[in-house]
Amino acid sequence: MKLPEFLCTSPARLGELTERIGAASAGRFTRTRPHGVLIARIAAIGAGVLEPVSGSAIPVRGRLAVFAERADDGSATRTARAARAPYLAACVLGRASPGAGEPVEVLSAYAHPCASERHLMLVDSDLERQTLAQLRSVQDWLGSRKGLRVVIEKPLFDIGPDDTGVREAVPRPPCIPDFMVRATTADGAPARVVIVETMGFADEAYRARKRHTLALMRAALAGATVVVHDFHEPRGVLQSWRARRFWDDLRCALTER
Repeated sequence: MKLPEFLCTSPARLGELTERIGAASAGRFTRTRPHGVLIARIAAIGAGVLEPVSGSAIPVRGRLAVFAERADDGSATRTARAARAPYLAACVLGRASPGAGEPVEVLSAYAHPCASERHLMLVDSDLERQTLAQLRSVQDWLGSRKGLRVVIEKPLFDIGPDDTGVREAVPRPPCIPDFMVRATTADGAPARVVIVETMGFADEAYRARKRHTLALMRAALAGATVVVHDFHEPRGVLQSWRARRFWDDLRCALTER
């Protein structure tokens, strides 16, 4: 089976994908029944249903998993999910059982918040969207004022050292920065790397974990500078003040050489 034949990126063409799966011979799929994948932008999520940015609602027969939510913790309210929208969702389509009489439908889906309906970078929260907006502002400013090429990365995998085979290695938490920002001058000077972290909670246990993981991230990136976008500290000031300080700290970290 070649994925492009059974991949759809528009809910408007979901019917075509369903027909293609239904007409596919079992021999085209190895050790599995005919199936396909839908990737779609989602504006809202309900109980067992995805509501795309455009088009009709998409029922999900089986598990509908949402990043950072547990199905049984009672916190996945419609209001809470609306604050995290939009999402990018990956859906698996097929028949629930091998019988030819079974309809082809969405069997399961996974949804992850993304930056916006037009910017599909995956983010962890709405606070990260605010951080990303600041990063893009600094990116534009340094490009136009300083001639720096600034690249914003959103790591999805562990950047830490591979401990496989290390005798008696001490287990460590995963090293996944919220963002990594790289700046290179027009003459191709080596890029300066900055780790950017969104501090979304105020409790000390959370901040202690962050201090530990940030130290590991710095070590993995040869002592890269860390700049924090804090939504709680210092206390007693407007968030606009904290955002401006973050903007200035990031600009300085990317231009000091």
